[in-house]
Amino acid sequence: MSLFLLLAAVTAAPTFSCTPTQVADAGGPIVCAEGPKVRLAGIATRPVNGTCEAGAPCPAASGAAARDRLVLAIAGAPLQCATVANSSAYTLATCSAGKTDLGCLMVYEGFAVPWADLGGARRCSAIL
Repeated sequence: MSLFLLLAAVTAAPTFSCTPTQVADAGGPIVCAEGPKVRLAGIATRPVNGTCEAGAPCPAASGAAARDRLVLAIAGAPLQCATVANSSAYTLATCSAGKTDLGCLMVYEGFAVPWADLGGARRCSAIL
């Protein structure tokens, strides 16, 4: 049993707080005052410039509308995030504003689509 507890502790995702200072695109990066640049895990959004990468899902919602919705969702709210992976450019994470999972909100409202290739499948039914 102690080995199981050790494995659970090792595999737990590091969590962190993020005070958003800038949002480049709807999926991120969200620039945090604490330092990280966060990309929302498990979703794909249309970039603000309107193009979509080959092989990536591309939601119908415009990139500007999606970014504006994300900005509204995080306005004045510190985020609680859980790291999925790190790269040299950003931290891939799931983030919540209060009790609202931001990735799920974006999917639910049609500004994003689930994308398992970017950090796993979204499980949103109990979040919204």
